Amino acid sequence: MGYTIIPREMRTFHTEAEMVFAGLADLYEWMFPEKSDAAFYDEVFGSMWRDATTSGDSFIEELPKLDQEDDANKMPMTFAVALIACAFLVQAMKAESSEFADKAWPLLADAKYWLGLGEGLKAPVSSNKLFADLGRLGGMARHAKSERVKERVIGKYRQGKWPSANQAAHALKDDAVAYAKAIGATLSEQNAQRTIAEWIRKSN
Repeated sequence: MGYTIIPREMRTFHTEAEMVFAGLADLYEWMFPEKSDAAFYDEVFGSMWRDATTSGDSFIEELPKLDQEDDANKMPMTFAVALIACAFLVQAMKAESSEFADKAWPLLADAKYWLGLGEGLKAPVSSNKLFADLGRLGGMARHAKSERVKERVIGKYRQGKWPSANQAAHALKDDAVAYAKAIGATLSEQNAQRTIAEWIRKSN
């Protein structure tokens, strides 16, 4: 397989998504040369697409656990990173055709970032440094997504007039929770109103 870099002025969401898909397929073929060309779609992408809970952030949270497993059971790091990239790609493609289409590009950027890491892992690297760096980067990615939810909430809050932070939080929580799920951020329904109210108070 292979993919071609498209001139910047000709790029669209779909051309970039196709490039990430092709890159992941190439990486999968490099890891499993004995498998067919359709193996990546059949075994990874298709499965994630059918799973409504697919989340790149969920895969990131599993990374530290890999270092705790014995060598016989440990998932190859390149494969783990490829799974993260694929999950973000699936999220991006689903977001692009939903009410959260404006979040498709950031998710696609996450997919491209993790694909780049996967391609970089073809070269030898210290496993201890790799786990430390990926753990740090994973934490930064999760924080960035939470910040996007916060920015959306504060933006909607400032567009309206609310008697109190609690009443605003109550009115905005459903949208915030739905948005968080769409981009793979963490915002539990149980604590959403309290969290949003705190964001609003600190923004004033």
